[in-house]
Amino acid sequence: MASHPGVGGHRRLGIAPVSFVLAPDTPVKIHRIVAADPEHERLTSAHTQPRGVRRVHHEGDPMTTATTVRSHRGASDPPPPLSPNNHHRGHRRKVMGGLTRIGAVSATLSCAIAALAAPGVVAAPVAGSSTLSFLAGTGTAGAATSGVAATASPLSYPQGVAVDSAGNVYIAESSNHRIVKVDASTSQLSFVAGTGNLGAATAGVAATSSPLNNPQGVAVDSAGNVFIADSNNHRVEKVDASTGLLSFVAGDGTQGAATAGVAATSSPLNTPSGVAVDSAGNVYIADTNNHRINKVDHSTGQLSFVAGDGTQGAATAGVAATTSPLNSPQGVAVDSAGNVYIADPSNNRVSKVDASTGQLSFVAGTGTAGIATAGVAATSSPLSAPAGVAVDSAGNVYIADSGNNRVSKVDASTGQLSFVAGTGTGGAPTAGPATSSRLNYPYGVGVGAAGKLYIADTFNNRIEKVTLPTGTLPTITSTAPSTATAGAAFSATLVASGTPSTWSVSAGSLPSWLSLNSSTGVLSGTASSTPGAVPAFTVRATNTAGYDEQTINLTINALTAPGAPSAVTAVAGVASAAVSWAAPGSNGGSAITGYTVTAAPGGATCAAATVAGCSVTGLTPGTAYTFTVTATNLIGTGLPSAASTSVTPTAPPSSGGGSSLLVQQITTGAPSSLALNARTAALNAVASAGGTLSYTSGSPSVCTVDGAGIITAAKAGTCTITVTAAATATHAAASRNLTITITEAQTVVASLPAGPQRFAGADRVATSADIAEKIFTTPPAGTSRNVVLATAGSYADALPGSRLAGQVGGPLLLTNGNRLSDEAATQVKRLVAAGGTVYVLGGDKALSDAVESAVGGLVVGDSVQRIGGGDRYQTAAMIADATTKRAGDVGPIYLVTGRDFADGVSVAAYAQSTGGVVLLTDGDTLPAATAKYLADHDPKGERAVAIGGPAKAAATTAGLAGAAGRAVVGADRYETSAKLAAAMKTPTSTTVASVASVGMAGGASWPDALSGSAAMAALGGPLLLTPTGSEAVPAATTSALGGLAAQRVLVFGGTSVIPGAAYDRAGALLKG
Repeated sequence: MASHPGVGGHRRLGIAPVSFVLAPDTPVKIHRIVAADPEHERLTSAHTQPRGVRRVHHEGDPMTTATTVRSHRGASDPPPPLSPNNHHRGHRRKVMGGLTRIGAVSATLSCAIAALAAPGVVAAPVAGSSTLSFLAGTGTAGAATSGVAATASPLSYPQGVAVDSAGNVYIAESSNHRIVKVDASTSQLSFVAGTGNLGAATAGVAATSSPLNNPQGVAVDSAGNVFIADSNNHRVEKVDASTGLLSFVAGDGTQGAATAGVAATSSPLNTPSGVAVDSAGNVYIADTNNHRINKVDHSTGQLSFVAGDGTQGAATAGVAATTSPLNSPQGVAVDSAGNVYIADPSNNRVSKVDASTGQLSFVAGTGTAGIATAGVAATSSPLSAPAGVAVDSAGNVYIADSGNNRVSKVDASTGQLSFVAGTGTGGAPTAGPATSSRLNYPYGVGVGAAGKLYIADTFNNRIEKVTLPTGTLPTITSTAPSTATAGAAFSATLVASGTPSTWSVSAGSLPSWLSLNSSTGVLSGTASSTPGAVPAFTVRATNTAGYDEQTINLTINALTAPGAPSAVTAVAGVASAAVSWAAPGSNGGSAITGYTVTAAPGGATCAAATVAGCSVTGLTPGTAYTFTVTATNLIGTGLPSAASTSVTPTAPPSSGGGSSLLVQQITTGAPSSLALNARTAALNAVASAGGTLSYTSGSPSVCTVDGAGIITAAKAGTCTITVTAAATATHAAASRNLTITITEAQTVVASLPAGPQRFAGADRVATSADIAEKIFTTPPAGTSRNVVLATAGSYADALPGSRLAGQVGGPLLLTNGNRLSDEAATQVKRLVAAGGTVYVLGGDKALSDAVESAVGGLVVGDSVQRIGGGDRYQTAAMIADATTKRAGDVGPIYLVTGRDFADGVSVAAYAQSTGGVVLLTDGDTLPAATAKYLADHDPKGERAVAIGGPAKAAATTAGLAGAAGRAVVGADRYETSAKLAAAMKTPTSTTVASVASVGMAGGASWPDALSGSAAMAALGGPLLLTPTGSEAVPAATTSALGGLAAQRVLVFGGTSVIPGAAYDRAGALLKG
């Protein structure tokens, strides 16, 4: 064994890699599924597809053979982000090779599939091209031949595929009624079970002497035992690895409803199509026509139900899986944590049963058959009769999307769907790039070692091997966490370079309050309430190339009340004083929840949630007052600040006869300063007695003010505004003078060079951080930017949120919904200081409380404001309210569909230029929250504008003739974005550039587009769209880009999103 010096304290051990071998105590799970023939008839070569299967062409048209008895009713991303390249002491690194013992292994497959999901054994694929090659079959249906090269032997409708730890591949040949094996060493084909004739299986004999009847699923455990879903025999059988004898695992051989709580071999089954085995030896069965997933307990042999209530129907998320209907499930898979995955083809979904809660959730599919869409959340993409499912050790889910003639992947980190193999058109396969090869109704998929994926390409009568790109030896690049706060939420994300890794604790142990997510590397928990040092423990990142280790030493610090606020100032008013202050230097380890101002003498108070300030009322005119401020967090209230300088409130004006009316107070949310390039701000004035407000500018050359209290900056200087409240029957008229400093244009954005430039990261989270890093400058000391934070898993909140980001002058950052991603945390720390605000979009299902808590703990003195409603429509309305509080409620109200992102991604930059806000429609209908906002803010229908066809339809249906009449609708998303660009209005101030910058994003890549749209709002330019992954740029986009005479084009997304040819084409259209 050679020893090589590492980098920065790493010690690397390397040997030549060899095949991986599973230890005997490491069962593997495999599953697979296919439709069964209830009449027990053998398929002949005249048949063009397996019985019971409803074939769907890529156009979505069903074609069913005359002999079909049961048919399905429905025909139906990037590696983890990398942290900075800093290395740490205490790391140990080792290359994997030789004989490897493996712990818990989970191989899950459905419908003709086998998957190995062993930590450290199964390579999780990384970005790059995959290649397809032929493993077995000639492409012609026929009887298999033993003892020849597998590629020289015909197959007949293979539906199940499984692979063992040595790389041997097992195939369920439904129409040849056999299980065959392809030897990893010789590539020869041999028979494992079945005689080649249809018939009832026989236990206790050599498996090759027993008939089978339309076997559709196959699995193999770590000991080499092979499990068979013998569909039309209504059994699951086992071939013993040592003796070759066949035995029964489940089913009594009769077709009927399964019975829980009895020996599995005493219960009927109904055309079982898929089978899987977990690391404990428990067997999972896709009991297709019983519409259930069953489990056979390894210890007791008893059968229980895992999912399905026994009725055929649409699945329900968020309930116990055993209370939800299924619809002829065909694929089943199990991961190393015991979560069960189901390919539910007639529901056009892949679902998951949580191992801890037993609840069912959706992994992929919308429930409606359709063409799959890459680059979106998998639950937002249609599927078409998905028959097979598998999961790898990193938690990535692979789907045999049969009716779409593709194999797709759901990324474990992002939830996004991407294509692994197939063009979407049915046809004969071609060796070479996997996504350039046609498939023909693939029924099964399995994951093997070293980044190998196996496809049962049923109607092509082949088994194909897809070699996924694999990475290199991991290096832990994240800084080891060192502190936690007693009693507070703790979260730290471990990151390793190279192929995605599985995380574990290799030395010491985690404290009882801390957990480690093996897939994501997130350490999380609520720290012990007892301060002190935590015993050291070592974490390990493992992939197929080897492992790296890092030792972590944590100290729990006591949680305290906040420090004292500072810089308290007061301005006297009529029997009142307006008080402002700066945040304390320490928040005590927990986000500040509020402030209290106390007057002396007398003890009158006011409260505020942020450092924006508040007014103390009810003071005695002519009396001098000072004010102190305290801050409060979840522990309690801290020490008071130093007292302000004294101020003396004035008396209210007298009315005739010497009597005084009651005092009327005017409060405002006016900013103390406004950058020239921010252009507008809302005063948000309120009269305590409801007196009619009017506004006058004392310095119209510096600023103007309209009747709604919206100030517009004209040039740098001192802006003086008088706010007057008219008298009421009980209160005197009042006025208040405001002084606002108009500053020169802030350098919010960087000075960018002319020409094309790309902004991209390893994934969507990293790309949004790259945009923030390169476009938004670090604020000067003592100042702060604002940031908008949205989930990377869904576009719904980010559509209106990107407009808010434009208004507050900061980036739209994306993060993992359950934890604050490292890249986002880095940008928050760089951009946000005391006085700044981080807007957290959506409820806790979008961004968890742990994310909000982590943000609150990053910056002392910042404000964390969550904006989230009961659904996406309420959230959008709340975001619009937050935007108008900064910009004023006078601009257009843009309506875009919340059911897709195509029309909405370009709107933020456009809305920024007009002062508008963004609301969502429910496709072609108007949800209640949107209708209420329009009724409250645009009762005459003068401001609403529909963007895109669905929103226009919603406006028309709701009777919003003005919104429909003003609609901006293109022939497609590219033309719609081009029309918005053409209508773009830029500031007239000479201090702000005209449309010098234009953005371009992938039309199917909403994460890059929305972060880019927020950036373009800050830069004052439009966002155009081009097809994701295409080298061609649409005519509408090139025409718009050429007509703008821009100096630079900002391309958002990597080369897989916008290839080099498209990038070059955009650059060639720039001015000069």
